[in-house]
Amino acid sequence: MEFKDILAVSAMPGLYESLNARPDGVMIRPLAGGNPRFASNRIHTFSPLDKIGIYIYDPATSLTTDSEGLEEVMRKMLVAETKEGVTVPNPKKASSAELKSYLKGILPNYDEERVYVSDIKKLIKWFNIIKPLDVIDLEPKKEVEEDAATTTESDTPTVVEATTENKD
Repeated sequence: MEFKDILAVSAMPGLYESLNARPDGVMIRPLAGGNPRFASNRIHTFSPLDKIGIYIYDPATSLTTDSEGLEEVMRKMLVAETKEGVTVPNPKKASSAELKSYLKGILPNYDEERVYVSDIKKLIKWFNIIKPLDVIDLEPKKEVEEDAATTTESDTPTVVEATTENKD
């Protein structure tokens, strides 16, 4: 299972693994364990976790500029927990100030006006569900980028122009 296969399903608690997509819905299996079942897209909305992010802002302009992907945020949470010894707070018992302080330590430039305490609680709950599955890597995946300098002539398409000569 990969991070992109994990779904949040509206009106259903917890997280689910996407097994098979159909035109009218998705076959899902709860990550907490259980039998696969069909969830109709007429009733539910499916949100892959790799498409969800936390709002961040640019400190220089104090404007929300982008969002940090959930996988990257959870990677930072895992690194903080394993390498730095930062304890993830219990979302049911921690105060709002403790939750905000925790996220500030993980993601210092998160937008405090647009990221609510309920979002932080959900992030921590999801992290606690996903962490035992070893889906999150401590090191980010390096994407292979094709560099224009490394392409060879055989990789470059050849353009042939047709010319006509006027024979008068």
